Parts: sequence; structure tokens; C-alpha cells
Amino acid sequence: MPTRADSVVTPHLPDHMEAEGRTATEAGFVLTRRFFVFLLLGLVPLGLVWLDGRMVWIALFYDTILISAAGLDLWRSEKAREIAAWRIFDPPIGLGFPNSVVIAVRHRGSRPLKLVIVDETPAETEAPPEYLHLTVPSASMGWCAYVFHPSRRGPVRFGDINLRVEGPLRLVARQMRIAAGEEVRVYPDLRGARQLDLQLRQGAAMAQGLRKLRFRGQGREFESLREFVEGDPIRHVAWTATARRGKLVTREFQAERNQTLLILVDAGRMMTARVGNLTKLDHAVYAALGLACAATARGDRVGLTIFCRSVEDYLAPRAGSRQLARIMEALSDVQPKLIESDYPGALEFVLSKEPRRALVVLLTDIVDRESSGELIAVLARAARRHLPLLLAMRDANLDSLLEQTPRNVTEVYQQSVAEELRFERATALGQFIHAGGIAVDCDPSVSARQLIQRYLEIKERGQL
Repeated sequence: MPTRADSVVTPHLPDHMEAEGRTATEAGFVLTRRFFVFLLLGLVPLGLVWLDGRMVWIALFYDTILISAAGLDLWRSEKAREIAAWRIFDPPIGLGFPNSVVIAVRHRGSRPLKLVIVDETPAETEAPPEYLHLTVPSASMGWCAYVFHPSRRGPVRFGDINLRVEGPLRLVARQMRIAAGEEVRVYPDLRGARQLDLQLRQGAAMAQGLRKLRFRGQGREFESLREFVEGDPIRHVAWTATARRGKLVTREFQAERNQTLLILVDAGRMMTARVGNLTKLDHAVYAALGLACAATARGDRVGLTIFCRSVEDYLAPRAGSRQLARIMEALSDVQPKLIESDYPGALEFVLSKEPRRALVVLLTDIVDRESSGELIAVLARAARRHLPLLLAMRDANLDSLLEQTPRNVTEVYQQSVAEELRFERATALGQFIHAGGIAVDCDPSVSARQLIQRYLEIKERGQL
């Protein structure tokens, strides 16, 4: 939601700022509040006409002076050709966190400039913009800022910048318009994903209820030797080194690198449900980006598939920061659709392109055994060669309904249906786990941290 400039942290302004900006164009003028206050004062003589008829001439003279002063104020006010303004973003613009937008103004006039600014924000904004107030010294520059909260990912369009410039007497304000229309792209929250990964890596996430994970431990790649301590597995004892040193020595392993992750994001009907201001797909996109960020930071190859009735986008598994940028670009455009998803088709398409064993991560939702039976069966078949992981996003409204105490017969029936749905869902997930898969059943708001945590556990234990 856009807010006043004084509530925004000072952003980084580019060095080339003075070389930018478009000159304003005139868009008429308006009379200010001060003008109408003086105009009301001019009604006082008219109220005394019954005492003295000459009061009419006094009122007429007063109004003439006031209108002349307003005309003079308009003539002396700054002209559009003396003002230029432009918009500065702090990229990347992300969904789910505040984005700072700076309005910079260059003033070539000889008097201080007092402005009221209204920026035409995109329609995909949680709230309309507020009026921004700015004073710019003579022959100088100034800026103000507001916070932009987009409500969807993908391309959004900003319109023109509207200015209102008061004259020296503050009786009239010129209205000006800056042709500053431009399209920008709203991305998933990469900064939040990286921060969450860093918290998990450093162990700082323990304060948020997440278990600290070590990055050295039960992987398959040998790292170093160290002295044996109580609790170490006997199978890791290095007997040759023990005989040479005369004391027990154990091997230290690290999680393997260059492993393969295949992330599949469902963009179908099941992901259209809203959780707060975001859809389940928005949460899935953030979780997928967080997982890709964690995996690329550890040297793994990450691929992405976005599907609905058919495969909409596919990125072959690659490692490195460039692949992460490709994944963020692909995820920025995906939107949910009210059609059924083809799970078998998407999984068969992906698995046919990856012969190596991989961690296959599917982000979707399941309801019951019957509607999700095909999905569970396909994932179970994939478990013969790969390690499938299903991130199922629970319905928070269903959970809250079950926590309430029913007050009438209708609510008793509603809770009964909700309880049956939860049982069917648990049964379907149990079948998937029994077939060799890994299930993460969680609230969408914590899906990213739950998914990254489970990935790190898989790496730590060498399951892949």
C-alpha cells in the first residue's frame, strides 16, 4: 500500500540521477483552499448590506482584488518547462514485501517549489496512492518516496506522474503531468527466499521453531578425518588411520553436490484458493524459488516445470546463479487457472527427460483418495527410480473450522464433512508415503521453510 514519504526508508539513489527526467506539460489549474477562505471572508460585507447599501461595492471591490491576486499568483507560479520528474525503483520489485518507489523532481526555477504529487500506480495495487508532499529549493533537486505493494506477479504498468504546484501567494495551483508511463515486472520474493536459506544455514532459524541442520554429516562424499567421539557410528571408523595413529579415527562426510532436483509447480484449479491476500500458487512459487535458491547455493542442478492441462514452461536442470535467474523469470509470469491439471502427463514428460536419479518435488494440493488417486499412483511409480517429494498445501479455513465449537446443527454437519475430508487427505498422503515418497503437509504460509528444511534433511542423510 503506498504511504507517505516520511514513513519510507531512504533508498539508494543512482549517480546518474541528474541526467534523467521528463519535462512536465500543463494540465490546467485549480483554486486552493486559501482562495476559498478569502472568498468566504468577502461575504461578510454582503451580510451588512441591510445596514449600509455601499457594502455591495465594498464586496465587489474585495472580490476584484482577490481574483486579480489569483491571476497574478497563476502568472508568477512556476511553469511546466521548469520542472522535470521521473520514477526510480529499487529492483527487483517483489511480491509479498514492501517495494520503495522514488519520485525525483528537478527544478530550474529561481523560487522554492512546493509540490503535491500523485503517482498513477498499477491497478494491481492493494490500495490507491496517497498525496505526496515535497518542497524543492530553487535551481535544485528533491525526491519523495512511497511503498508499493503489488497484489500479483508478472508485468504491471505505472501511469503518468501528476503534479500540483502552488503559486507564491498559494491562491492558485498549476496542474502538470509527466508522461512517465512504463511497464515493470513483479517477481517472486527472491530476497526473502535467500534470507530464509541463510537463516537455516546459520542456525538462526531455531528461534522460529526450525531445527538446526548441519551441513557436514551423513552424506556420501568423504570430507575429512577426525578423532572418534562417543556417539559416532562404528561403520564410519577409518581402521587404517586408527592403526597408524594409535587411537580411534572416524571419517567425516559432506552432503553430495551436483545432484538433480526437478521442481514441478501445479498451476491448475487446486491452486486458485486464496490464503490471506495470496493464492496457494503464490505460496507455491515462493516455496519453489526458495528451494531453487537453497539447491543452487549447494551446487545442485535444478530444473523447473510449470504445468496445468499441459506443460506450460520447462527449464532443463542446470546449476549456477544463471539458472536461478531463469527460474525466477519463469515463476514471475505463472498465474492459476480454473481447469484440472494433468499430473500423469506432466510427470511423464519430466521424467522422460531425466534418466538420472533425481529429487522430484511436486507443489500442489490433494483433497481425498478418489480425486488424488491418479496423482498418488504416478508419484508411487516415480519412486522406483527417483525420490518423489510432495508438498501438499493444507486449507487453513478447514483447520480453523475444526478448531471451533459448533453452535448449531448446521455447524455440526460442516465439521463432520471437514473431519471426513481431513481423514481422506491423511489417508491419501499415507498411501504415498507407504509407496516410498516423502510428504510435506503444511499450511501455505510456512510451506517455503518446511520445504527447504526437508530438502536439507534429505541432503544431510544422503537419501538422494
